[in-house]
Amino acid sequence: MDEIHVKGSKGLSDMPSIFTKSARSQGENVIKELYKWTYETDTITCFGWYDGHIGFENKHHLPPSGKSSFMEDDSSIQMLYGDIFLVRSEGALLVDFTISDYSMFYNLHFGEMGDCDSESESSETVNEIPDYQDLGQEEEEYECSPDCDINLEIDETAY
Repeated sequence: MDEIHVKGSKGLSDMPSIFTKSARSQGENVIKELYKWTYETDTITCFGWYDGHIGFENKHHLPPSGKSSFMEDDSSIQMLYGDIFLVRSEGALLVDFTISDYSMFYNLHFGEMGDCDSESESSETVNEIPDYQDLGQEEEEYECSPDCDINLEIDETAY
């Protein structure tokens, strides 16, 4: 994750051309405004590509509940390609948005989702561990008489 410093009084409308020039990896077609979130009194806007080639998928999962003017899938599950860019704005004015700021925004959104599921996930994990009986395997019983030699021989094979 990198920060891009935009100098001068640029607005949101200038961002697609700046991001296209800055992208190390791109999807197909032109970069688009993909999602928006409200954060405190500001708006976080995500720019990127929603179409591309296999192998150029962006592995980052965006926070849930992003609003899009054209995409139907939730922002947290939508496959994106190439680099993605996030901008923070207050109205038409761009506001500083550091990696640390994004981390707080990201954790806030995923924290709300994670708190609801954390208790049920931990109980499901315990219930998913199968017993031998559940697998259809029976435990073999062995008897060892007092005169039975249970010591193993030493393996002297040269490997």
